[in-house]
Amino acid sequence: MRSRAVLGLIVLLVGLGAERAAAGFRVCNQFEQRLSVAFGYVDRARGWVAQGWWVIGTGQCTSVYPADLDNRYYYILAKPTAGGPEWKGGKVPFCIQEHKFELFQAQYGKNTPEDCAKAGLQSAQFISVDVGAGEKNHTFAFGGNARPRPPVATAPPPSQPQPPVAVAPPPVQPPAGPGGGPGGTACQRYPNLC
Repeated sequence: MRSRAVLGLIVLLVGLGAERAAAGFRVCNQFEQRLSVAFGYVDRARGWVAQGWWVIGTGQCTSVYPADLDNRYYYILAKPTAGGPEWKGGKVPFCIQEHKFELFQAQYGKNTPEDCAKAGLQSAQFISVDVGAGEKNHTFAFGGNARPRPPVATAPPPSQPQPPVAVAPPPVQPPAGPGGGPGGTACQRYPNLC
């Protein structure tokens, strides 16, 4: 009888733990490279907060905010650990730094590049994530069609006119002149010498 009670207690605790583990904000990496992730949110007591970095392997997920969600919007930034551009599409500025951090944004003005630089930090544009009103947990996945856009020129879509391409003109044969044969005189071939 005692073993059944212990077993029942273990099942209850595991069930409660599993329910608790689902709370918060999780980030999954479905991209082909490991990602460094930073996370931003509004703390009702301390204001805007940014934290980083979590390194998430390909096909892995991690919890970046384990508590129940109490805001509708959260903010995320990711960049490949092997180098390359940050994920594009962000419009919400936060001050960040290259090493592990937790920054209370009110200390840095309006999080503009100038305000962040004054404090020795960088400004980055975070992606806004709408988790829905009243939601206590959310999982955000990087991958699929969402890929970092490298800072290289791409061909415009076919519906747009193609830009002109510079082509070198064909070589011009100078006219034949007296005494110069097919290349003309020295003055015709090299006018800057005459």
